[in-house]
Amino acid sequence: MNKFLLASLLASFSLASNADGLKTRTLPLQAAIQNPFRAAAAKGGPQLVAARIVPSAETNASWVLEYGERVDVFTEDFSKMDKGTLGDPAVGVDITIPNPPYPWTNVKPEYTDQPGWGAGGAYPAGGMISIFDEEGLDDYAHINTPMLDLHNYDGIAVLEFKARTNKKNNSSLMIEAAETYNMSPTWKVLDQFYQGFDITPEWQTFQFFFRGCESYTIFNLVPEKSPAIYIDDLKVFQVKPYVGLPQSLPHTDYTGTSFTANWKAVPEADHYLVTVKVFNEELEMWEEFIDEARAEGTSFVVPEIKSGATYAYTVNAVKGNHVSLPSDQVIVFDLEAPVMGGTTLTDDGYHAQWSEVPSAERYNYWAMNDRVAKEDGTFKVTKMDFDTVLLPNGEEPYMNLGDEPNCYGDTYILGEDQAGWHVTNYMPYVGGFIALDAYFYIYQNDQSGMISPAMDFSRDNGKIDLSMRLMGELVNWWDQNNQRHQDVVQCAVALFNYDEAEGDYSQAELVYPGTVGEDWGTFTAHLTKGTKNSKVGIFAVTMPGNLYVDDVLITQQYKSGDILREPFYFGRFLEANEVDVTIPERVRFQHLYHKVSAVKTDGTFSDGDLCESAFSDECLVEAAETGITAPTTRKPFVMFSNGNLDIQNPAGDTVEVYTVDGRLIASDATAREHLTMPLALGGTYVVRIGTQSIKVQL
Repeated sequence: MNKFLLASLLASFSLASNADGLKTRTLPLQAAIQNPFRAAAAKGGPQLVAARIVPSAETNASWVLEYGERVDVFTEDFSKMDKGTLGDPAVGVDITIPNPPYPWTNVKPEYTDQPGWGAGGAYPAGGMISIFDEEGLDDYAHINTPMLDLHNYDGIAVLEFKARTNKKNNSSLMIEAAETYNMSPTWKVLDQFYQGFDITPEWQTFQFFFRGCESYTIFNLVPEKSPAIYIDDLKVFQVKPYVGLPQSLPHTDYTGTSFTANWKAVPEADHYLVTVKVFNEELEMWEEFIDEARAEGTSFVVPEIKSGATYAYTVNAVKGNHVSLPSDQVIVFDLEAPVMGGTTLTDDGYHAQWSEVPSAERYNYWAMNDRVAKEDGTFKVTKMDFDTVLLPNGEEPYMNLGDEPNCYGDTYILGEDQAGWHVTNYMPYVGGFIALDAYFYIYQNDQSGMISPAMDFSRDNGKIDLSMRLMGELVNWWDQNNQRHQDVVQCAVALFNYDEAEGDYSQAELVYPGTVGEDWGTFTAHLTKGTKNSKVGIFAVTMPGNLYVDDVLITQQYKSGDILREPFYFGRFLEANEVDVTIPERVRFQHLYHKVSAVKTDGTFSDGDLCESAFSDECLVEAAETGITAPTTRKPFVMFSNGNLDIQNPAGDTVEVYTVDGRLIASDATAREHLTMPLALGGTYVVRIGTQSIKVQL
């Protein structure tokens, strides 16, 4: 089977650079954004999956015939660029339109067969086009194609062109791609550009294979160094497949010795071929692990893997003698889940430990309490007034309104009762409120918001009520078309539900709670699609400035006895496989649970900065069952939980349960500090613990 050369698109990350680092607004608000490839653009655009130099003997991309019919979409031979010559381009000829509506469609239509080209530092060269990046000629030398409709055939497209230099020196060319949505303010760009082949003094034909193209896709060619690069015979074509392309799904069931590769079914496929590679870290290259293993269904168990190593799989669908192009490559950069160990008491809490995980660098640890609704009605799922909020280092806030803004890029809210609120571009302020800085959302496509921990939001058929006080910063800014704007930063509220198939959270609802002004006001949002595994997010949007937030209240309608399991402690990036947890007074004598995941930095391959394993089993904190509390406050405690009497008996006294008319119905003299007694009927009871009597009602 003819295969493309795999394009290794590498990136480098580190844990430290993303943990609680302060950020400042590095550009003036007056700065005009002219290049979405470098600025505010969403990820998830066209994906470059392979690239190659076409052998001189090959004609008409004969490899295409193995997979389907070639469908030509676009051709430009630059014959109208007839001024100048190879080696002496017509640098005095300006091929661009003065003050174009968009800089990406600025080439005069008389110079190309198809209108809609964009260029800078580009000049006619005798029936071809020359691109310079030499100092003084242009600040951003490039040529980009018109917007092309490439949504058919699974969004698969091939960019082809001839290129050379006119000097003995080699040059290089960067290839970018974006879905522009018809030149909308927000694009989706290629996550990683491609720069791998030398442009030599000899003509060579290059092909770049993309998937994920949509209806308004452009390709951008940018010279990286001198000498000038000459481009000719640029083409874009698609492949109408004989058999459909499988859609990759995330891997599952990672154990450290195996994982399961997954994909969506292709209706016409007879079977599938699974190819797996492993990355050799010493040689920094991919090596074959499994070559085209046959699979009958839509999953394949990859056995005998090395824990912590990096793998990648692709899938081809087969119908008779026809084989599809490979699916998107799925990188398996994973860790096995830790195993939670035992817990031991400390003076004010407990000590937890868990198994070490091969290749793990850090651990994320969560401790949760079960909060029980005492009656039918409105239940406060979240209440944050930020009066006790702290900086990520545990110190008091120091920022005041009017100070030069800065923020923490990626951290968690510290000092509030409910732990685990993830915040990006966030800063606590003196006076008990916080700021979310949308400057980084507008200019760097970096989310600016606060997202709750995952919780059960399924009560009342998923209806969720949120209220908060908001105030926005008034800002002046210029967009990518150099248009001036002045307005107040606004707020958006979103609900994210866990998608089992995708193995991640996806947005289920988006609500704008009203027009935020320059003064504090109260705003509400109503969500309706909560599930047992959901998150709620509050975001700063529309303007590059601060959204100030206070008094966040999330409520749902609960029935008496309903339980919310919420985090009271979150330990992020713990270096050891153990932790000491202080149990707050508010959660003492409640059922406590904990879980842990392993973390390692990406360095090369995954979609984010780091890899986090699946969680360990969510286990009961055994030490907490003794009713840990300070020695001066150890008191008996009784509550109903799931139809049972839950009794904390710290002194080990005899326990007796009576009806209100004095009839003894249960007793225990085992001196246990924690008892659970089932009750068949509801009603009112008196629980006597030693000499103390406590009246309870079920």
